[in-house]
Amino acid sequence: MVSTIKNVLLSAIDYNLEGIANGVQDNLKLDLSQKDLTDGDMQVVIQHVFESNVLAQPYIIFDLSKNKIGDKGVSYISNILSNNNTLLALNLHANQIDNQGANFLSSALEKNTTLKILKINWCHIEETGTKALCNVLKNNTSINTLELASNRIGEQGALCINTLLRMNKAIISLNLRSVAVDKFNYKLLYSTLFGGVTAFRLSDLLGANGYPTVYWGWGGEDDDMYLRVVKKLKKSITRYPMEIARYKMIRTHDHTSGKANPHRHTILYSKYDYNLDGISTTNYTLHNVFFYKLFTLINVTLTEEPFEKIRARLRIKKKKK
Repeated sequence: MVSTIKNVLLSAIDYNLEGIANGVQDNLKLDLSQKDLTDGDMQVVIQHVFESNVLAQPYIIFDLSKNKIGDKGVSYISNILSNNNTLLALNLHANQIDNQGANFLSSALEKNTTLKILKINWCHIEETGTKALCNVLKNNTSINTLELASNRIGEQGALCINTLLRMNKAIISLNLRSVAVDKFNYKLLYSTLFGGVTAFRLSDLLGANGYPTVYWGWGGEDDDMYLRVVKKLKKSITRYPMEIARYKMIRTHDHTSGKANPHRHTILYSKYDYNLDGISTTNYTLHNVFFYKLFTLINVTLTEEPFEKIRARLRIKKKKK
């Protein structure tokens, strides 16, 4: 891996422009996500990044998410971070970072005064690492977005975060989302995971035009509903910490045992108008309604719609071959 890392790095430094949070200023993105980078690789990566002077460019986003970077790798990153004044965002989502790695980042953040976004969700950080980060961030006025979801911050870590938010008014976005299900070893599979147990205000459900009705077979409908919430309603998802919200699957068969819908990705990523499908367009036959103490069972029949008809109704264009 180390022998080829220079080529990987050079191909990754493509200076793709993407809008920063407010959509006004452009920035440069150094994307090394999903490259199976280890601690040893990171030593080589940081050396080449330093020599190429990439991080001297303004408004850099450094994306190292979904790799195999551990605490030693974070120590190399922290050395750069300590003396950098141009890095805008550091994404370490889904790596093998634990408390020691959090300590390295904390030491770097004592010196860095320009980093605005830090993503270290879905790692192995526990109470000790959370405390170290909170203690430093109490006096940090640059970071405005912190993502710690799907770590094991514990009760003491949660208390430290509570104190942090009272003392630091610069942090305007904090992600602690991590609802836990036994089937997935009490880990959130991905940060935008939606479904299972959800609650809506009636006004929000109607505002989203309800759930989609175009996903026949397994997959797609929950992700579609997530997009309706964040794009149509312009709202975010709130999750209780996994220490509180713990669920057990009681299903006797795997959820994935149903036949997957081969068109689910085509529909999901088409960016179709959500007003074209949902409550406003649903036709069904009502059979009966049963009222129980804890829920209401409504039996209806919907007629399955062929995909080509769905494509036409949602105005999804065919991809050119």
